[in-house]
Amino acid sequence: MINFLSKEDAEASFWHAQAPYGGTVFVTKVATINYFNEVRQWSAGSPTARAIVKYVEESDVVINFIGMNGGFQCFDESADNRRSAHAEPTIYVDLRGRLHVYVRGPHENLLRRDKTPGLAANPNAMQPFNNKLALLHELGHAKQFIERPQWYRFYADARRRASFRDALEQKATQLWTRKLTAQNAAAAQGAAAQPGAAVGGVPVPPGPPGAPPRLGIPAPPGPPSPPGPPPRVGAVRAPGPPPPPGPPGAPPAPGAPRQMNMRQQLQAIVPATTDRAADQSWFVVLDVDNMQRHEWPMCEEMRLPKRLHYSDLSV
Repeated sequence: MINFLSKEDAEASFWHAQAPYGGTVFVTKVATINYFNEVRQWSAGSPTARAIVKYVEESDVVINFIGMNGGFQCFDESADNRRSAHAEPTIYVDLRGRLHVYVRGPHENLLRRDKTPGLAANPNAMQPFNNKLALLHELGHAKQFIERPQWYRFYADARRRASFRDALEQKATQLWTRKLTAQNAAAAQGAAAQPGAAVGGVPVPPGPPGAPPRLGIPAPPGPPSPPGPPPRVGAVRAPGPPPPPGPPGAPPAPGAPRQMNMRQQLQAIVPATTDRAADQSWFVVLDVDNMQRHEWPMCEEMRLPKRLHYSDLSV
């Protein structure tokens, strides 16, 4: 069942969800219902669209529906209702949304839109994407949730955890970058002030003859020993005594690991906290399923441009 919220109820219950996007204006319940009916009539020729609307409308699961001017269009399976203090499945739709889709040519099915060569130079690559289809896309998410709520929550929760951990990792990296930058600068100044240390990468020359070697600078080699008699044929020469150890080098300054650049230092300190594969977002599981079962069939039935990748859509 779809629960169309009034402007007052939307503002009292869910204003905080759209506050980060700025300039969001919730519209009246009448305006939201009128737009929904326009979408119903516009998509009447698509069996898939009719089936999605019918399924959500006749379900026992209540889906909140909020119309907006501006804001972020999405389906949130656990939207925080500040008035009821409950998590409620909610659809947010921008009634004035202006979307564009990347229309891929032959042999362009694998690269992401931002990785496709020559895209910026092709003015016909981005085509208008009807905002009414965006509403049906969010209804498709609601249908997914009604059909398999545990499955939907699993991937939606994993997405939030990954986003939170990525943000945590980014903040930790920024913090340690500032700390290590200061520590490395102080360590470099301290090392330059030590006797016998290199200054600006140029070794300090050794002291006068007979002076003990400076700390961190090896002693010059002495004269070579005279060669002994040649060994007999087939004889094995006994190993000589090991050479005496040289003086120890200067210890590294605290907080400045040897031969490690800033990135290596950060990798040694900040653990990889993300729980998703590189270059992969959890929400793709939900959206690819939604596109394959709902959005693509509607585009084919209504002869609309079809996005092959989730990232092909832009505002």
